[in-house]
Amino acid sequence: MKKINVTALLIVFVLSLAFIAGCSKGKNVDLSENTPVHVKYDVTGKDPGTLDVVYKGKNAKMEITMMKEGKPMTMQMILKDKTMYTVMDEGGKKMGFKNDVTNDESMKDFYAMLDAKDKIKEMEKTGSEEVLGYKCDIYKDKKGDILSIYKEKAPLKIVSKDNVSMTATLFEPNVKIADDAFEPPKDVEFMDMNSMQQNMPNDSIHK
Repeated sequence: MKKINVTALLIVFVLSLAFIAGCSKGKNVDLSENTPVHVKYDVTGKDPGTLDVVYKGKNAKMEITMMKEGKPMTMQMILKDKTMYTVMDEGGKKMGFKNDVTNDESMKDFYAMLDAKDKIKEMEKTGSEEVLGYKCDIYKDKKGDILSIYKEKAPLKIVSKDNVSMTATLFEPNVKIADDAFEPPKDVEFMDMNSMQQNMPNDSIHK
């Protein structure tokens, strides 16, 4: 009876595992409605830069860094309890705005960055690709924008019809988020845009 070469069997076993892992179709994580997520994007196009997004449910924080007409500009947007806080920093000068977005139809694209399930109902599925090792379905909307979406929820790549693209360089689902992550900064005075619009003459608003 031949002796079994244990070392050889171990080598075959390890190689088999490596082969199976190599053939697997992308990474796989669960994404529920309240899964905390952190995504970083590289932005290319007319105003290149980066976009850093942290979100959980309907609360979110976005930090945008870009070159605007050759000058660095940063913008922070915090969505908490259906109020949007925006901080713009251009050359060290900060400006803050806040407005109630409860009934703001223009927020649809913003919400789609957090959860694309409603947006894709109006889009055409055209294929699939992997972004950062995650298998995404590719969708095209009526405007010609193309989104690569993971698990019908998280957009990991967006290419607009104007050739502005956002590609994820980091994707961290189930990330630990600080308790005050969605609190607006206390050192900024926020102008209330809703109040300003209410106090403007009607002819000025509709011009």
